[in-house]
Amino acid sequence: MAKIYNLPETTSANAADLLALYQAGKTKKITHGSLVESLRGQWMDRWIAVDSAKYDAVPKNLYCSGPTNFSDPSGRPGNSTGVSEGTVIKEAGILYMAVKGGTTGTSAPTFPETPGTTVDDGSPTPVTWCAMANHVLELSSENGLAAVIAPGAPLKYTSGDDTYYGLCIGINDDYLGIAGAQLPASLDALYYGRPEMVVRLDYYAFLAAYGGLSNGTDLLGNTSLGTPFSRWGCGRGYLVDCRFRHNVIQSSATTKQPRINPLIAGQAVSNWWDGEGVAAPPENTRWSAGGVGSMLADKYRVDFGDAIGLQLQQGGSGGGSTAQYLSAELVFVLE
Repeated sequence: MAKIYNLPETTSANAADLLALYQAGKTKKITHGSLVESLRGQWMDRWIAVDSAKYDAVPKNLYCSGPTNFSDPSGRPGNSTGVSEGTVIKEAGILYMAVKGGTTGTSAPTFPETPGTTVDDGSPTPVTWCAMANHVLELSSENGLAAVIAPGAPLKYTSGDDTYYGLCIGINDDYLGIAGAQLPASLDALYYGRPEMVVRLDYYAFLAAYGGLSNGTDLLGNTSLGTPFSRWGCGRGYLVDCRFRHNVIQSSATTKQPRINPLIAGQAVSNWWDGEGVAAPPENTRWSAGGVGSMLADKYRVDFGDAIGLQLQQGGSGGGSTAQYLSAELVFVLE
């Protein structure tokens, strides 16, 4: 048998009708069209479909707290129990996060069912619970998805005629956690994209104090704060996650930290904390955890040239005046 480099004629791959492939000790043939389609699926398609047999289409009321961490929260701690901000509970099958720490009451409040809405629990320093959207899919056994989907990967999911976009915030052999638009009651299809389809914007606002700022103030393009304007310079995308932290926090862990809501073309995007936005945590050692699945599907799209903003809602005594130096991270997925 002649060696390939000794063959007398050459041709381009595009002109070839058949090509030779070596597999398991044998030389086999493949058509040009089959090779192109195979390479397209591996390297060219922006969105790659996930086999529906590999996941349950109905989201689960579990909590994703990290890249590989998932839990099934217990119920509300009652009888004047101290609760820290970020605590997650489950009541009547719905997840709730403590967006402000405090002490629970002796009897339970009436918990809201709509994601993003809050209720106070206890007095005089109540816990504020915020209803969470379901954001976890259960995976089938031996699904192998953790080998192709990693935390930070872009996701797309459909239900009926609607298409949504999100971000993988956690995955293990059993579950997939998703931030972005609220998951529908049941998915028709799930796709994952490529790392280059994720865009992150970071902001730093040198805020010595919030005390003199009114509710609704845009912290970007603000001459009194000396902050720059921000404009979206890519193709169509979707805001799927936002995180915040302060270098100096509000004076107490049981008072409200200032809330920040991302703006796209002047419209607030998150329904978290009754639409006021996501608060930085009451410690300067970590980023916010709230707001997962809170992006409004009719507000989170961004198009070329749209203005990006950060809307302030003050909190605590003194209008949040002791919170200082905001860092913000906004994560987008391209269409």
